Parts: sequence; C-alpha cells; structure tokens
Amino acid sequence: MMAVIAAGGGTSLIGTPGEAGGIIVFDKGVFSDGWQFIEMAPENWNGGTDPQTTWGCQGDLLLGGFGSWTTHNIGIGKELTDAIVAGCSQSGIAAKLARSCSFGNKFDWYLPDRQTFIHVTGVITDLKTGSSDNYWTSSEDSSFSAMTWGANSWLQKFEQAYVRPVRRY
Repeated sequence: MMAVIAAGGGTSLIGTPGEAGGIIVFDKGVFSDGWQFIEMAPENWNGGTDPQTTWGCQGDLLLGGFGSWTTHNIGIGKELTDAIVAGCSQSGIAAKLARSCSFGNKFDWYLPDRQTFIHVTGVITDLKTGSSDNYWTSSEDSSFSAMTWGANSWLQKFEQAYVRPVRRY
C-alpha cells in the first residue's frame, strides 16, 4: 500500500482492494454525496484484457460543454457516462461497455472522467502504456474528440482506445 494522505486528511486506502475487488485509486477522506472512494476494475474485468472500442457519436456534442475536463471535479464520470449513454444510440461504445461491467457483482461501473485517470498513475500497474496506447475517459473535448489517458490527451471519437471502468462508493 502507498503511504498517501487522503484528500480530506488522514490515512488513505489508495492502492488497496476496493469493495468489488478492483483497486482504490482515489479517496476523498470523508463520505459525502454518496461516496468516498473511486475503485478501478482490474484488467480482467471483461473476461480477458481491456477491450478497445470507439467513444462514439462522432460529430455530436453530447455533453454540451458539461464534459470538458477542465470544468469538473474528480468523480463526475458517472454523470458524464449517464449522459453519453442517454444521448448516443450507437452500440458498443466505451461508455456502454463500462456501464455493462458487472465485475465483483457490482452494477454501478462507469467510464472514468479525465480527472480520475490523473490519479491512476502509480497506483494501477496493469494499464497499457505503449507509445500508442490510450484509455477513453467520459470527458468530451468537442463534437469530434474526447479526452483520453495515455499516449495522447485526446482522440477523434471514431478512433479505437481501451476501456477500463471505475465505480464510486
């Protein structure tokens, strides 16, 4: 376990197993707004390695500026994922794959926001980190691109990137 201070002070559980069997990547330090921890699913959450897919709905601004990675706090990925799923009719997109996760017999997984992925570095060791590896976030950049974590900070929505869901509790 890493020696980390929680956002609200005190000892943190970052890097330890979460409630569903993933790894805790963020600890607010206090329980508020219905959650304290963000847990990331392990690489085998989908029965193998992280799947690749598109963000979806190229040309549509689904979040209307609400999804900008600079305008929200960590943990808002759940609300962003809900908005993406409601606004995009395409099947198999990143938000829908994350939402379909049932790892650890939990059904509240979602696509992490960009701010959450910033906290993952150094905690999750099984993410792909090659020169062309990217993970989708729920943070939309424009009607044609969305934010990623990895080799690039954003990709066109029709491009392929990995999906790794998180949940808060």
